[in-house]
This record gives sequence, C-alpha cells and structure tokens, in this order.
Amino acid sequence: MNVLIQTSFVGDSILSLPTIYRLMELSSDNLVIVAAPRNLDLFQLALSRGLSPFSNRIQIVSWDKRGEHRGFFSFFELRRKILEKFPGEMIENVFCLQRSFRSGFLAWILRAKRVIGFSSGAASFFYSDNVPRSWDQGEHELNKNLSLLRAVFAEADLTWSSKTALSILASSQIKVRGGGPIVSLSLGSPWPTKRWDMTQALELCRDLLKKGVTLRLLGDGTTAELYSVIKEQLASPLLEDYSGKTTVSEWVKLIEESDVLLSGDSAAVHVASDLNRPVIALFGPTVPELGFAPWRRSGAHALGLEMACRPCDIHGPRNCPLGHHNCMKKLSSEIVLKRVESCLDGVSQKDYSIQ
Repeated sequence: MNVLIQTSFVGDSILSLPTIYRLMELSSDNLVIVAAPRNLDLFQLALSRGLSPFSNRIQIVSWDKRGEHRGFFSFFELRRKILEKFPGEMIENVFCLQRSFRSGFLAWILRAKRVIGFSSGAASFFYSDNVPRSWDQGEHELNKNLSLLRAVFAEADLTWSSKTALSILASSQIKVRGGGPIVSLSLGSPWPTKRWDMTQALELCRDLLKKGVTLRLLGDGTTAELYSVIKEQLASPLLEDYSGKTTVSEWVKLIEESDVLLSGDSAAVHVASDLNRPVIALFGPTVPELGFAPWRRSGAHALGLEMACRPCDIHGPRNCPLGHHNCMKKLSSEIVLKRVESCLDGVSQKDYSIQ
C-alpha cells in the first residue's frame, strides 16, 4: 500500500485531490490518506464523488497533531492505525505533501520502501527522494504536488489540464439553474492582511444589491466583523448569510450554484476552480506566482495591485510590515465590480460543463 500525508489547511487539501486521483490511476495499490481532523469531511466528500471509482482502495486516518496525537509516543500509535487499515500489507511509498518536521518523522517511522517529499521540507533528511520545489517560478501548487509522483512514475503523464481535468468535488457534470445572478463572497482568512478592506467590500456589496444580484456570504469566524457590518448597513432579501452555518458538502454546493465567486486567497478559490466556476481571487500580501491562483483559466481572474512591497509573506503576516496595508485598501470596489460584471456578462446560461 501507499500512504499520503496532507495535514495542512483546507485549501492545501483540495489541491492534493488531483495527486490522489492520479496516484490511484497509476497504481493498483491501496492508499491511506493521513489528514487533519478539520479536513476529514472534505476527503470523505471527494471519495463519494470524483474519487468514488477508487473508494474501496482508499482509507483515511485522522492525525490530530494538537490534541490526541500531540505526544511523542502517539506517532507509534498512529503508525499502528495506518497499518491496520490494510492488514498484512507492507508500505511501498509515503508521499509527504505536508512539509513539517512531524510529517517527515511520521513518514520515516512507517518504514516504507521509499519516502518522497519536497526538498524544502523541514525534515527532508527523512526522505529517500527529495523533489525540488520553488516558490517564485509561477508553478501552481497543484502541479507541485503532482511532481512528487514522478519519483515513482517517471514516465507517466502527470498533467492536470485546466481544460480537460475532471472535477473531483462536483455533484454532477452539468448544473443548470434559473433565476437572477448569484455572487458568492468568501472574504475571510486566518491571516488578517489577506482580508479585503471593509470599506471597499461594503461598497461593492451595495452596488451589486442595487443591480439585483443575490449575494451569498460564505466563510468562517474570520468573516464575522465584516459580514455583521454588511448585514447591518445593507439589509436586503437578496443578502443571504451562510457563514459558519454549512457543512463541507453544503459549502461546496453553494459555490457550485454560484454564477461568480469572489474570494480572497483562500480555499474557496480552489473549490471554484475544481467546479469550473467563474472566480475572482483578490491578492494582497501574497501574489498568484506563489502557486495558489485559480488554476482553471476559463472565467478565472486574479486581482492585485502592482506594488514593490508585494509579496511580503508566503501566507500573509498578521500585520502589514509597512503599516499601511495599501495592497488591500487601494484595491478599489470599482476595479472589482468591473470584473464581477464582466463575469456575469459572460454567463449566457447557468451551466458549466467539466469534460
């Protein structure tokens, strides 16, 4: 069997799904996915949809690094749980998509024939195969993940074409919906500097509501302040608040039904790309060249201002290093509105096919 370790954020886990799909296509071996508790529902949803042809060969193990599996001896308990998923099978390969020291150590104690990870990992000395990884060459994270498979499948076609790649999270091949336009907003982030300026966001919402656009508010607790202001100042039957109220399946369905998704540099962008939905991604302290832009080219836009200080961080710091946060404050509602309107104009009918 093979093991794939991905315990990072939701967006990172979404971008690991094509690697899992290709691995299952290329190998007849079983697979154990080691995932963070917060991402279990995402992987289960993928197993019920795009990964369903392989569902009898895939098992998931939860790795709670901050809770149950925090101590040193928990690594060996976790190893036992992994081996129990397919009793009697030896581990052929471990693919470390997560680059932390603990992930490297877990991979090492699994005693696999090969441990494959990125050379930039914090514990790359645990790996038998180190795969180069760059942050500034414009290669998408999705393709960086796929490159790990080349260590085992050197001659395989690992492309995941933006035009032909299937959707792993879609509930069906084509969705058709009548009625007025729907724009979903996902403007939260654990990193405060990634969040769009409140004044600009409020102005955009006001303009869209005036045009009869239904606005769906998506996100978690990091959106609470912004969304409370929007609801207080722009009370409207066209304003629907789903933030903090959805399961993973419901969250994906809301994006799937949208005509446009407007999001910060976050997981929702990657859901929209997978679903082939028009998406506008707002980049402030980060830039698309880091590898997290929308990966399907049709109807995808990455917006950010040309500034000498960008990018200032891989993720986005808690506070602007220069104290002004102009990368988000000066990204005006007018600029964003034009892109939203352009996307809506391009939606002649409410269907998007994924070949």
